[in-house]
Amino acid sequence: MDGCKVHLTWDARHAATRAMLAGEPVVTPMELFIFMGGDPDQFTPEIEEHCIRDLKAHGYRLEKVAIEFYAPELQDRWVRHEHWPEDDQWPE
Repeated sequence: MDGCKVHLTWDARHAATRAMLAGEPVVTPMELFIFMGGDPDQFTPEIEEHCIRDLKAHGYRLEKVAIEFYAPELQDRWVRHEHWPEDDQWPE
């Protein structure tokens, strides 16, 4: 099936991305793309737009957050404040 695309329904896409985002309250669009099996070298602005739509659909919001403990600057990340039952499988 080389070069063949698998078409998901919106519900299946939503379920697949939610499964990959479980335990990940702070992410970037590229991280979601990688979680879904994407090659970082193939990450394009169009793919980033799709990832952002998926993040928004799951309740993520773009915020400035401290990523490195001693770094003085805040960085843009997509953050989800809602706790999902699926998050419980991942220790904090």
